[in-house]
Amino acid sequence: MKRLIIFIAAVFVFSSFSAEISFPEEKKDKKKWVKSKTGLKSLMLLAKDRGQMIKEYKADTKSYKKIKKALNHDLFHGGEKAFEIKRKYGEPVVILQENNVNETRWVYKPSDASFFEGEKAYLFFDSENKLVKWNLVEGKPK
Repeated sequence: MKRLIIFIAAVFVFSSFSAEISFPEEKKDKKKWVKSKTGLKSLMLLAKDRGQMIKEYKADTKSYKKIKKALNHDLFHGGEKAFEIKRKYGEPVVILQENNVNETRWVYKPSDASFFEGEKAYLFFDSENKLVKWNLVEGKPK
């Protein structure tokens, strides 16, 4: 009886192994790409965003060149209102509020300059939004 149980168990184990070995797995179709429902729409949005980014970079550079030209020709005399400068020369790249000295700093830079190196123009405004000082940093980006 023991031999019969061992024999049946061995046949069962052997048949389960042989079933795995004798029937290879079905080959799955390997797709090189998957079509997305939003794929084309996403690409169009990316292209539009990239175009907007390039447009903003060009506007930053254009504003910087106007400010640089005005600074080189001593056209700033102080006391000018911030909104007048913005209207005349364009938007700054960034506006920084200095809390400890109650002063606002506008930064103009060309698109190829970083915030850490390269050309920049700084305009400083007091608490009444009047121009009090300015600084032009000329250096080539690395």
